[in-house]
Amino acid sequence: MPLRLIRLDRYSLREAQVQLVQGLLSGLGLCLLCYTLAQWVSVRESSFLLYALSVAASTLFSFSYFGLARQHLWPNQPWLVENATVLTMLLLATFGPLFLERSLKMIDSRPRLGRAMRGTATTAGLFALAFVAGLVEYRLAHIASNALGLLGVVIALPVAVALARDGDRAARCIVVGWIGLAVGIAASVGLWMGWLGNSVVTQHALQVAGVFEMLMWQLALGDRIASLRRAAVRW
Repeated sequence: MPLRLIRLDRYSLREAQVQLVQGLLSGLGLCLLCYTLAQWVSVRESSFLLYALSVAASTLFSFSYFGLARQHLWPNQPWLVENATVLTMLLLATFGPLFLERSLKMIDSRPRLGRAMRGTATTAGLFALAFVAGLVEYRLAHIASNALGLLGVVIALPVAVALARDGDRAARCIVVGWIGLAVGIAASVGLWMGWLGNSVVTQHALQVAGVFEMLMWQLALGDRIASLRRAAVRW
C-alpha cells in the first residue's frame, strides 16, 4: 500500500469524501436487503432469502473493511473489531454459492456441479462456525474465505457461461457481475502493489464492484420473479 503525507485540510476533505461514498454504497446495500426480504416474505422462495443474506454479508464486509463497523456498529466488541471482516467473507462464501446454485438451476442441469456448490457453501459455513468458536485461527479462516469464495465462482462459471450463450438472462447478469467484480479486484490489487495511485476511486474500487455484482444478482433474481409470475398465470 503506497503511503504519503498530506495536509490536515486535505485529509479532512478526503475523509468527508470517503464518508459520503460509504454512506451511498451502504445505503444502497441496505435498500437491496430490505427490498429482497420483503420479496421473500411475499413469495417464500429461498432464492430471495439467500440473496438477502449475501447482500447483508457483502455490505457488512465493506463496513468492517473500512473501519466504519468499528466506529458505528460494534465499537465495544473487540472480537468483532478484529475478525468481522473475515467472518463476513466466510458468510458470503456460504450464501453466495447457494444463491448461484439456485439461480442457475445447477442441481437439475449439472447435478455434480450443483452438489459441489452446496459442498463449498457447507464447508464455508463450517469454517465460519469454527472461527466464531475459536477452533480456527485468523490466518486459516482468511485463507479459507478467499479459497472457497474463488472455488464457488470456478465451479459456477462454466455453467453460467453456457447458459448465457443459450440466451439465459439470469446467467448473463451473473457473468456481467463477475466481470465487474474482476475489474474491481484488479484495481484493488494495483493499488496494493503501488501500480495505481491512491484515490477515492481506487480505494473503493472493490466495494463498488461488490455492489455492482449484487445489483446484477438482483437482475438475475428479477428473472426468477418473472418465471414465478408466468407459472402462476399458467396455473
